[in-house]
Amino acid sequence: KCIWCCIGDKMWEYIKKNLEENASSVIKEYDYGKTYTYLDLLHEIESIEKDEQILAFGGAKCAILCRKDIETVKALLLCWRVGMTAIPLSLNYGQKHCKSIIETTAPDIIISDDLELCDGLDIAVIIVNGKIYSSPDIHITIEEELQNVEIMMCTSGTTGDPKAIMFSGKA
Repeated sequence: KCIWCCIGDKMWEYIKKNLEENASSVIKEYDYGKTYTYLDLLHEIESIEKDEQILAFGGAKCAILCRKDIETVKALLLCWRVGMTAIPLSLNYGQKHCKSIIETTAPDIIISDDLELCDGLDIAVIIVNGKIYSSPDIHITIEEELQNVEIMMCTSGTTGDPKAIMFSGKA
């Protein structure tokens, strides 16, 4: 187990316990009609986490930009499982605003369900539907001040500059 996986362990253990306790609960993706149980989500994340390339990203900042809400949920769970700081983005703010948040937060990785959403973004690693697209000179900067940060939630940036609030998994 990589050392950075410990970062999200507290959050992940809490989430995992709740997914297991409510295994038969269902999430319905209204736009696409697919139904997932909590156990389905847990199994999917646990299967992805066995990918050593994904595990190597522990400690990185990871932007999440998905069209489907369920894919955003999966990406967020994966970030917490692997020990990445998640930066969820909303298409409701528009791509210009998402790009502004990306420029401000400087993520190492982006997880998306649509490669077109990543066009023009200066990010070394892009993960789309489990497939990793990366530049050959990947360098992930582990920022010590973010080592306990589970998620960075950004504002809409209505004043011109997006701002983030950071949540830690530490009690």
